[in-house]
Amino acid sequence: MAQLMWQLWLAVIHFSSLVLGLASNEKLPSDFLHLLPSTNDYNLSEVFPENYDKYMLPKQSDGRSIKIYFTFDLQNVLQVDEENGVLRYQTFFSFAWEDRRLVVPRSARNYSSITLDSDLKERLWLPDIFIFGQEDFEQGRLLQDVGRLHLLTSGHVFLSIYSSYSVGCHLDFSAYPFDVHTCDLIVGSYSQTQEQIEMLWAPRQHAVFEGKALKFNTFSITFQRAGPHTFCIGEGSQRSCRRTVLVSVRLKRSTTFFFFHTFLPCVLLVATSWLSLLLPPDVIPGRMVLCITSLLALLTMYTSSLGSMRVSYIRTTDVWFVGCLLFDFLIILEYAVLLWVQRELADGAARWTRVTPFQLRKEANGKADPKPTVSFWQRLRNPRYMDHVCRWVLAVLFTLFCVVFLAYTLGRKGEDADEQAS
Repeated sequence: MAQLMWQLWLAVIHFSSLVLGLASNEKLPSDFLHLLPSTNDYNLSEVFPENYDKYMLPKQSDGRSIKIYFTFDLQNVLQVDEENGVLRYQTFFSFAWEDRRLVVPRSARNYSSITLDSDLKERLWLPDIFIFGQEDFEQGRLLQDVGRLHLLTSGHVFLSIYSSYSVGCHLDFSAYPFDVHTCDLIVGSYSQTQEQIEMLWAPRQHAVFEGKALKFNTFSITFQRAGPHTFCIGEGSQRSCRRTVLVSVRLKRSTTFFFFHTFLPCVLLVATSWLSLLLPPDVIPGRMVLCITSLLALLTMYTSSLGSMRVSYIRTTDVWFVGCLLFDFLIILEYAVLLWVQRELADGAARWTRVTPFQLRKEANGKADPKPTVSFWQRLRNPRYMDHVCRWVLAVLFTLFCVVFLAYTLGRKGEDADEQAS
């Protein structure tokens, strides 16, 4: 009998733990942050008890960590500072947490919330929330600070602010202008661990930005909510973890801008130098003007691209500019060699290009058949033949360079996009 009673008691305890577990894991309704209708007809002394201490963490009804429900509504991207690696945003932030020490007046029981004055933030316990990598933070203000403060009848404090802030981000330009960057916004507690404060997305938070992507300068910027995310620092006994929420910000540079502002002009400049090969060799001023002008234009474009972002490593665009400069230099070099050969031939000093005398070859019938044996290098003494050969060789090599460059960079861009997505 005693053993039966003991088993029955264990069953009751197990059932109770299941019920409590389901209650603690029960999801909040999607409208638990609805603020309307709201009232401001209350007595402040009724809301704040005499023993309220804003430096003490509120005790939760389930005895667990304080859950901070978070919403993020992006309005705009104000700046993308590529040189310093800083992004500036304009956002509506909303936070909600349970503080059972605050008392909802009886006169407000028929409302969803009571509206508190924003200055009362100084009397409330506030979580020490910050953005990882944050450089500055400024709350919006016209006549007064833009924000709302409510006490919900459910016992939750709701705080909403409108702000602009800057966040640092590591930008790698090795694949420029086919670069893709991920700059995560991680929001969490500064000093409280996950055993004390836990950041969660509010149930009604569906999207962080109204729209598929935001266009800013040469970037297409997309936003996606993620998390909750556990962020840990330290090792061993010094290890501490924080429960955070994350907004994944992905910056993808527009390749159309590069095509029309860099790729196509460079191709046209190299083609302009190549057109000099169609001119007669004796038109020295015309050919040199085309080549030197194109070379100077390419150098100007290259140096201007270096000034926009100062990095110590080689970028993809550096390979492109150096390749174009090399082909332009080869065209000038070809013409210089051609003029040198002409001068040596005129002075009678180009012995290495002399034509071998015709050799008589006897055929099977015994008759003499004169046939010239002229090598390829000997035929190059003809300026027109040299231009003809170089014209096709340089055109094929430059076309091959363009195809290989685009294939490599676009393939690398796809790999980077897959890595960012994973």
